[in-house]
Amino acid sequence: MKRKAVAFLSCLLVLCSLLGCTVPVLAEYDHQTVARQWVDGILAYERSAAGAASDQAWIDGALTQTAGRSAEWYVLALSQSGTYRFDSYEKALLTYVDQHPVYSATTRQKYALTLAAVGSTNGYIGRVVNDAPGEQGVMSWIYGLHLLNNGYTGRTVTQSGAVQRLLDLQLADGGWAVIGSTGDVDVTAMALQALAPHKMQAAVAAAGERAFALLAGRQQANGAFAGYGAQNAESTAQVLCALSEWGIDAARDDRFVQNGHTVFDGLAAYRLADGSFCHAVGEGYNASATVQVLYTMVAYLRMCAGKPGLYVLDHANPAGLQLIASEPSSAASAVSSVPSAVSAASSALSRVPVSSAPAASRPVVSRPASSAPSGPASSAASAPSAVSAVSVPASSAASAVATRPAATPTPTDPTVTATNGPAPGGYKLWACLGAVCLAGVVCLVLWLCRKRHYKNFLAVGICLALAVAIILSTNLQSATDYYHGQDAVKPQTVGQVTLTIRCDTVVGLSDADYIPADGCILDVTAFALAPGDTVFDIMEEAARKYGIQMDVSGGANMTYIAGINYLYEMQFGELSGWMYYVNGTAPSVNCGEYVLADGDRIEFLYSREIGKDL
Repeated sequence: MKRKAVAFLSCLLVLCSLLGCTVPVLAEYDHQTVARQWVDGILAYERSAAGAASDQAWIDGALTQTAGRSAEWYVLALSQSGTYRFDSYEKALLTYVDQHPVYSATTRQKYALTLAAVGSTNGYIGRVVNDAPGEQGVMSWIYGLHLLNNGYTGRTVTQSGAVQRLLDLQLADGGWAVIGSTGDVDVTAMALQALAPHKMQAAVAAAGERAFALLAGRQQANGAFAGYGAQNAESTAQVLCALSEWGIDAARDDRFVQNGHTVFDGLAAYRLADGSFCHAVGEGYNASATVQVLYTMVAYLRMCAGKPGLYVLDHANPAGLQLIASEPSSAASAVSSVPSAVSAASSALSRVPVSSAPAASRPVVSRPASSAPSGPASSAASAPSAVSAVSVPASSAASAVATRPAATPTPTDPTVTATNGPAPGGYKLWACLGAVCLAGVVCLVLWLCRKRHYKNFLAVGICLALAVAIILSTNLQSATDYYHGQDAVKPQTVGQVTLTIRCDTVVGLSDADYIPADGCILDVTAFALAPGDTVFDIMEEAARKYGIQMDVSGGANMTYIAGINYLYEMQFGELSGWMYYVNGTAPSVNCGEYVLADGDRIEFLYSREIGKDL
């Protein structure tokens, strides 16, 4: 009996030992499987949306057709994850850059990086390497270093010089940002991605230690990360990509586990049933989020396979930089002392949702029905997910009245869903009568066809009730009714505010007639203030009264203004878009949440560099 007990205990110990050895392997295998499933799901979704039977057909079709506009980050991910032909895409992108002026340094660098990824030898790459680094702040140094890391050389900056410049731009809290003194999650992650091939250098290792400490302190309780003051897929993906580039497994590193949740867990919340990803939980497909998750998973799988990083290109890389990237993959010697958390005070979250700040940080792949950005993002080349408060010169006196409102545009959409303003008229009565008549005709047909079972007539009645409910709950207006040219009816007022809309930063950069020669879309204009009026309420009132086109997405807690007067985010670079200021300061809340006070001065200004040029 004793021998049997000893034998049983011995077997139990051996079994436990074996299980202890296999658990890490299973965990690693599981996350690689998840990464592959996510990649396969995204590619399947995009192929289906494009009507392509294969990845190659998608490249030769939809991606080639959208070269220069939305295809680049998909092409980069594909070029680093498989063997494809990119001849048609390369030709289309070179045609695009030849025919379209590209004002943004980071956009030119994105094109050059993608051309390098597909093995192009066109001189456009060299020209961008020479003239773009540093032209547009920290983001152009990040993209510039990606190009230099692949063996390209420039006349004005060397690889070591770009590394040093990025190190010089690191902020006191250990992060990087486009503007302000507080590190931004997205920009910090992207700076780390560019510095990754140099992580064995002492100065870069020290900078990485500080930056990863900042990111560890910014991780949310569910494993995700936040940008614009709200958790989102793009910020989470950028951090996971940075970890992978440094050889740090986001699925296993204790520093990036919060309450048992890894970065993978945080990102999983944004995956939709169709395989695509949303920007924020509860929203629908978002192109920026989807493509960023795609290339992040490619980066993770490359790390697991011992390959060079995502941005150390397989087709380029003439300098053999894979030798740098493949040294001790865990980078433990460089960043092992990063604490698992940083004081919450250091995150300072001073940059919560900035209503109309561009999602410049995010590589954006546009789609007509995409949900509120990012960004692409945030966002996005990825860029900052938020901005700190920025001061600008005060506008004219608060009591001033507009001297030249913008000309009324000719909207292309024949109907608009109204949110306030004059009633659309009596169409609802006629629509309801039409629905009743149609239901009567259907009932008559059923009777004549001897389909007289009560269930048939009940079904018609239910359909009629639904139709009437839909008619009564919607409020369709013609463009003329929507842009009514009248003051909003406000039974109670508590003062007045002023609004001005300007785009001085892009004057002279385009001959488009929707960009006024003096940059003024709406001069300083006074509006009556009702209790609870927000910045967005006044902006919408101005748009409807003066016929100013406005493209808005998102809900009340995340209103995003992508375009005003046909001038859109990222139209002049990946950091460009609309920002709003109140009394000369960029608020740290969404424009749909900022409640105004008597005398406030509102400015909507178009920026090419997320406020840095304002």
